[in-house]
Amino acid sequence: MATIYDRIRELRLARNMSQVELARRVGYAGKSAISKVENGERNINQSMIVKFAIALGTTPSYLLFGNEGNKVVRGSCLAVTGTVAAGNGAYAEENIIGWETVDEKYASDEYYYLLVSGDSMDPEIKDGDFVLVHRQEEVESGTLGIVIIDNEDGVVKKVVYGEDSITLVSFNPYFPARVFAGADAERVRVVGKVIESKRKFV
Repeated sequence: MATIYDRIRELRLARNMSQVELARRVGYAGKSAISKVENGERNINQSMIVKFAIALGTTPSYLLFGNEGNKVVRGSCLAVTGTVAAGNGAYAEENIIGWETVDEKYASDEYYYLLVSGDSMDPEIKDGDFVLVHRQEEVESGTLGIVIIDNEDGVVKKVVYGEDSITLVSFNPYFPARVFAGADAERVRVVGKVIESKRKFV
């Protein structure tokens, strides 16, 4: 019966990826570590399983259980790590709630997806869309970012900087801009930049 280690090797070979390249993608020092994993001589924990899944363009479920319905071999796969509000605020949960395919250039743990809840960014970003986010603590003024307000509310907004203020702008005109000036600006913390959004039609 095939093991998680067999499936790692199978997918690496299917993608014509060397052990050196896979080691680089998951953060190992060299190919000897990958060789030990593929031979079942080195155990991997849950966080490493996620890294292997991202690197190999599959899901942790496939690596663990071999469920063909969760196997992805074209493109790469990133975790949807929770929801972000496009409305009055909702906490951006750091829990994996799903997986989405992504271009190879975004296949690293510097990127992740969030599921949008609310319509304040309508029509550009709608309720139920997925936004691809790059982890960073600053964004350029006038660009879309993921921000945490008061260490609780996670929102996707256009971030506009003033001399001593941060303004969070919605695309939907029914949602007024929120201005945080002076000391209040410290209530706003940027945690990522929105790279793109994707929509599913069902």
